[in-house]
Amino acid sequence: MPHVLVAIETWLPAICMDCDKSDAEPPVIPTVHFSEHGPRLEQVVVSAGTPPAELALPCAGACRTAADYDWAGLQDALANTRAETSGTGAGKIIVSNDVAYDVVVIAVDVCRERVHADGSRQLLYPAPILGSAG
Repeated sequence: MPHVLVAIETWLPAICMDCDKSDAEPPVIPTVHFSEHGPRLEQVVVSAGTPPAELALPCAGACRTAADYDWAGLQDALANTRAETSGTGAGKIIVSNDVAYDVVVIAVDVCRERVHADGSRQLLYPAPILGSAG
């Protein structure tokens, strides 16, 4: 069996008993689940001043093409989350088997940054973690 080396970015808890304990909030890592019904978000700030929660952005019927998804709504939630919480720059994208490959590619780009009409760029979650829901 060939050996495969995989790097997984993670944060481990302190191992020592006398380590400094921080009162800081744990980082918020938003998660976007993509399925044929549309994205479902976890740990996102829907509006300024509210704690992270869940948000569904369903398609009208089934999401058959990339154009059926609410990309602007997704970026609004991610931008609010980035502005209102501390994070690591990582977001999770979980994709079910019924989602087309082009949707996955667009999802990664949309989660990384927002390009405004004037050409300016807004950093969102530049280090997305991609996973499969089966």
